[in-house]
Amino acid sequence: MVVPACRSTAAQTLWLDTPCDLGAVRDACRRLREFLGQAHLAGAELDAWELVLVEAGNNAVKYAREADRHRPIRLAVSVSNDAVEAHVTDHTAGFDFPVPVELPPPDRETGRGLFLIRSLTDEVRYFRDDDENCLILRRRRRLPVAETGGETLVNLKTRLDETQHTLDLMTEELASAYESLSAVFRFSTELSGQGKPETLARQWLETLLPIVQADWFVLRLAGHDGRALRVVACSDDIHPAPVYPLEPPDHPGLPASVRAALLRKDVWFDQTSPGWPDGVAVPRGPTGCGFSHPMMVNERLVGVLTMGRSLAEAAFQAQQVNVIETFADFLGLQICNAWFQEEQLRSHLVTRELEIAANLQHSLLPARLPEPAGFRLASHIHSARQVGGDYYDVLADAGGALLLVIADVMGKGMPAALFATIFRTLVHARRDLAAAPGRFLSWLNSSLTADLANAEMFVTAQLAFVDIAARRLCVAGAGHPPLLLADATGAVRAVESAGPPLGIGAEMHYPEESLLLPAGAHVLLYTDGVTEARDATGAFFGFEALKQELARTARERLSAPATRDRLIARLAAFGNDTARADDQALLLLAEEP
Repeated sequence: MVVPACRSTAAQTLWLDTPCDLGAVRDACRRLREFLGQAHLAGAELDAWELVLVEAGNNAVKYAREADRHRPIRLAVSVSNDAVEAHVTDHTAGFDFPVPVELPPPDRETGRGLFLIRSLTDEVRYFRDDDENCLILRRRRRLPVAETGGETLVNLKTRLDETQHTLDLMTEELASAYESLSAVFRFSTELSGQGKPETLARQWLETLLPIVQADWFVLRLAGHDGRALRVVACSDDIHPAPVYPLEPPDHPGLPASVRAALLRKDVWFDQTSPGWPDGVAVPRGPTGCGFSHPMMVNERLVGVLTMGRSLAEAAFQAQQVNVIETFADFLGLQICNAWFQEEQLRSHLVTRELEIAANLQHSLLPARLPEPAGFRLASHIHSARQVGGDYYDVLADAGGALLLVIADVMGKGMPAALFATIFRTLVHARRDLAAAPGRFLSWLNSSLTADLANAEMFVTAQLAFVDIAARRLCVAGAGHPPLLLADATGAVRAVESAGPPLGIGAEMHYPEESLLLPAGAHVLLYTDGVTEARDATGAFFGFEALKQELARTARERLSAPATRDRLIARLAAFGNDTARADDQALLLLAEEP
């Protein structure tokens, strides 16, 4: 790759080839710093160049291709009377150089090094090639003041007068900046001890008025939704409109604060401006001026601060505008930080509540499944969120018969979990109905319909009574996916759930289907989250795939736990670790070999 040479003339140059290693890069950067020090660069310049070279070198090491790690990284600096130029040549895959280079958001882990490099140099160029890349950095030297030589006393006097005037202006600006910074620090100290910044805003904006020689102010916040500007603080003698929507109205006379919020920039006004100044009447005089400044934090509109004067002839000076903007931006940052802390607290409380609910819901599931003679049971449940609406249970009577229960409450999260808990309570309350699953579902429906209707929810469920001794299976369903029954040959029969979901109507009939358990029987109850699991392309796992997996495990005479594990592994492989969008539950009964 051909890279342009250093543009400086009469330059001193040092080239270093260093191994692709962080320690070696830092050693090379220290040697380059010593070289620059011999060229009489000031201490601050040396610090800046060392930091820039270390950042560039570290990136060259971090992103080097594995096949090219044996190739050296070339670091070079060239010093002339007017500038320093550095070349960093690496063997990474390269990147698209951003223009402009922006400071990345706080939650992003990359990009700060490039922003730092661009900030500390005057010019950056990047040449990218298949084999190697070259980053060229250039920074003008901060030269010492030249000797006056034969300069006349008149010229010296003129320069001294100009310098004195500049120093006077700088002193005045520094004094104003000191006063504003002092107020900001006092505000910060008081804020840390008292909490919400909105409650202190009025007090501190009153303090700001004499500092910037303003007569009145209006502070509006956009709130969490960002749809309107609401007054939270204003001077005593003005009466602004309490709320302004941030959707542009039909008329052209937008208040300054609304225009500043919509345009994301300062909006100035005087007595001739439409909608002046902010829907307020200022009694101090018929004329006036001011501006509205939007308070932005990471491109989020926090609010708008409007500051005004009574006389249009006395416009704000540049340093006063800087003070107002600095104070407003600091206030906006504190308000946004307070919002963030409130959101974190609410999120933490919700998370803790969900953890408690998840533990409670888990405790409602059978701690240990029964062990019927000649058969094994196995189960699995997964909630798409911390809590969900899927539920299973197994009730055993004294004679060894079992009632297999599975249910799916429409929806996810806390409401579904609450109804799953209610459903479980009702099931355990009428164990006497276990042998008649159709009657059991009718009673459950009449007990739940009123509450489900109020919540606009419903429940699908399936009950299967298994008489182990008689090898008889009696099934009834309420809008639930069909039960699957496989025999030792791999033949699979689907037992449909003919009844409607629970909660659709008060008086419902739920038919039963009775059949014998074949040799090597595998009985599977499941929720629709199993068959409706999706892969990365959005395709469903499907009913036929589930039947095929059950047939295969039945032919292999796998136990219930082994069958469950096979199904879970198959679902995981199908989904390729994609997030499951729905709750999933399995309940298996399998005859032991």
